[in-house]
Amino acid sequence: MTGIAIFMIVQLLYIIRHIRLFEYHTKNQSQLKLIISIVSGLLIFSFNGYFIYYLWKILVQKGLFIPVLIYSIIISISLYIAILIFIYNKKYKTNTLFILSGMSFFYISDLNIIISLLFKGDYFTSYTRILIWIFYMPAILFLALSGYNWTYSSTSCRWCFEKPEIFV
Repeated sequence: MTGIAIFMIVQLLYIIRHIRLFEYHTKNQSQLKLIISIVSGLLIFSFNGYFIYYLWKILVQKGLFIPVLIYSIIISISLYIAILIFIYNKKYKTNTLFILSGMSFFYISDLNIIISLLFKGDYFTSYTRILIWIFYMPAILFLALSGYNWTYSSTSCRWCFEKPEIFV
């Protein structure tokens, strides 16, 4: 339970960090971007709902239903925000690609964690534990690299972003 709570806090901090890069301007947005945004959100949250529905009996038996439900919603929001900032942010394309890659790997890694917790002792538990690290390591690397200012100029800090107008 403590581990889930700590990862919830980390995901909430990622959401706060990444939401700063979100830019949406109604004037110059194409319909395709809007459709991709809506479809990706529907796919993520539908998959999340299906996964919880499919495993709810096992989760209730193990006393993990509420924590897993809350965490799955938080990480789905985090992945959705990563998709949105990748689609809509034009200034920091490299950073948003790293954020999207990192959050996608994080999402897959966490799916493997849930599978390994729910099916302890099964033959594929060892495979899911290997997959956790295969996806977790690049997730952390990409999220760390996303903080680097790839649009560096001699007058700006390489590890800093300009403060968005919302925080001024």
